[in-house]
Amino acid sequence: LRHYQQASEVCPDEDEKEKSAIIHNMAVIHAGQGRIEEALSLYKASADIEESIGNVQGKAATLAMMGQLLADKKGDFETALAYLQESLEILERLRSPDAEKVKEIMSQVQFMAMMQSPEGGNIMGKLKTLLESADEEELKGILGAILSGEDGEEE
Repeated sequence: LRHYQQASEVCPDEDEKEKSAIIHNMAVIHAGQGRIEEALSLYKASADIEESIGNVQGKAATLAMMGQLLADKKGDFETALAYLQESLEILERLRSPDAEKVKEIMSQVQFMAMMQSPEGGNIMGKLKTLLESADEEELKGILGAILSGEDGEEE
């Protein structure tokens, strides 16, 4: 981190792309050390610079990092999905293959949000009770139905 801070100090003011990269890397280090607020602040600064210089690919990457961090470490799924959606829109405009990765992250965040909701917790509670009370044959039937895609409803 100290090296990035020194690099930031000696980086020429006119080299905005390099300054943004340094700030982004500092954010990665802060996030890895659990200093989430500092990381988010630095990611925001990096995204602002990237936008100001027209580095939309860099902005998209930074927005995706912010979204993932907000979901994973703060449980702020709504804001996380907003950042991820903005990242996805940029990447799709650029026809970047990274758009698929952002879609995967969004699916994971949506799942996390669902599991944190009262409905999601209730589903997991019911599933746990069902699995705990089932005998071996019932478990085989449940797993078979899940793997075959059956919904368990009679026609």
